[in-house]
Amino acid sequence: MGITLFFSGAGGKENTEENYRNSSRVLEKIGRKAKAYEVKVCYHNHWQEIINDATGIRIICEETSPEFVSLCVDTYWVKYGGLSPVEFIKRHLDRVAYLHLKDGTEEGMKRYEFKELGQGVIDFPAIIDVAKTADIEWYIVEQDRTNKTPKESMEISRKYLKALGI
Repeated sequence: MGITLFFSGAGGKENTEENYRNSSRVLEKIGRKAKAYEVKVCYHNHWQEIINDATGIRIICEETSPEFVSLCVDTYWVKYGGLSPVEFIKRHLDRVAYLHLKDGTEEGMKRYEFKELGQGVIDFPAIIDVAKTADIEWYIVEQDRTNKTPKESMEISRKYLKALGI
C-alpha cells in the first residue's frame, strides 16, 4: 500500500478508557473504508497509550481488527511510558507496520530531550532483529529536537543505522 493515514491521541486529554473505546470504534470504521481505497490506517503511540501496562494500546488492539488498523510504534515513547520497546514490538508484531526510531537517555527523558540514534538507551540492535521477522514497511528516524543542525543529526543516525546493516 502506498498511502497511510496516521492517527494518535485516542485517549484524549483525559486519557480515559471510554475515550479509547470510542476512538477505537472510529478507527475501525475509518480503517474499513480506507482499505477499499488501498489506504492503510495506522495508530502512532505516544507515552499516554503506554502507561499502566499499555492500557491505551491494549484497548485499541482489542477493539479494532489488524486487517483495518495497524500500529506505528514510537520507540522513545514506549520507553518513556515505562515499557521495553523490544518487548512491546514483539507483543504487537502482527500489527506493526512502521517504526519511529527515536532515542533518548533516562535522564533526558525526564525533560523530553531526544538524542540521535545510538546516543541513548533504546536497544536498536534488538529492535531491528525483531523487526526483521515481520512485514514492517518502514523504519522512520524521528528526531523531534536536537542541538545539532538537521544535517549533522541525520548523519549521526544514518551512520548508526548503517552499522546495524540498515
